[in-house]
Amino acid sequence: MYNFEFIATRKNSLLNDIKGLCDNRISNIQSIVYCYSFVRNSLKNIECQIELGYKESISNCSDDNQVKEFINLFNLTEIQGNLNLASGGIPEDFRKIENRHLDFKNEGSKIIFTYMYHQFFLSMISILDDFFAQLITLILKAYPEKIAKKQIKLSPLEFNTFLNKLQRITDLPQQLGLPQEKDIIDWFDKQIYDVVTDIMKNKNALEQLDKLEDYLQAEKKLLRLYKLQYYEMYLRRNAGIHSSWMGEKEYQQKFKEIKKRANGDKLLFEEPIYDNFLGFSERYFYNSCIFCQNIIILIEKHCEQKFNTAEQL
Repeated sequence: MYNFEFIATRKNSLLNDIKGLCDNRISNIQSIVYCYSFVRNSLKNIECQIELGYKESISNCSDDNQVKEFINLFNLTEIQGNLNLASGGIPEDFRKIENRHLDFKNEGSKIIFTYMYHQFFLSMISILDDFFAQLITLILKAYPEKIAKKQIKLSPLEFNTFLNKLQRITDLPQQLGLPQEKDIIDWFDKQIYDVVTDIMKNKNALEQLDKLEDYLQAEKKLLRLYKLQYYEMYLRRNAGIHSSWMGEKEYQQKFKEIKKRANGDKLLFEEPIYDNFLGFSERYFYNSCIFCQNIIILIEKHCEQKFNTAEQL
């Protein structure tokens, strides 16, 4: 068996690297939650300022402060105009999301807020998508033998079989037909990069998490419902990016498959608001934020158990 020093170093630091990745991605998601709260509160404050400002400008409009109050009224009118311009460019579909519990008085504020949390949702799923890619990369860098079926470009051997044939790190350039000065670490990482790129670009969300489960040697029940929920959110995100939030027949068919695999277990889901429009309520968005943090925490705990024992992944 090979015993490359840089791989041993990566194994020793793997748990800390995973914990750092998890902390960073949870922080990213929490930042989105803060942005969501900031937009909500800012719109509410603007509404209050406009309402109070108009009243004060009218009641205080005496000869002594007429110019001052006129300027104040002009500024408030400009803010209201900007709200109207911003909301006017948002697709009409978002106006059909009721969000009855939202207490905005201005319809424009409500539409802007609804549109913004949909954009935050797109960013959040991208963060989770990148988390899975980075996690797989860390694991494969520490355990490259897990690339069991990857055919290396300069040899018909499977990747792990090829590694096992090597007696010394200095044998690698000769086996590959590379010059001696070639950076071996870069070569290893290029093989891993190709594998991760293939997984993230050519497989759907369920298949991606299936591969992650394999690399983590996790029991299938650990991520069963999380995988199904993420797949639903992943499909909804794709509809938002590629088809203006419209879910065509393909989405409906895939969601039926998700519900069937859930086997009666409850998932976070909202039916299309009308026709095939996949916009969603504020409640769905907020629960999505909680879900994204929970799946990262669950995976981190699993890694702590795996990497804190003598068991080899």
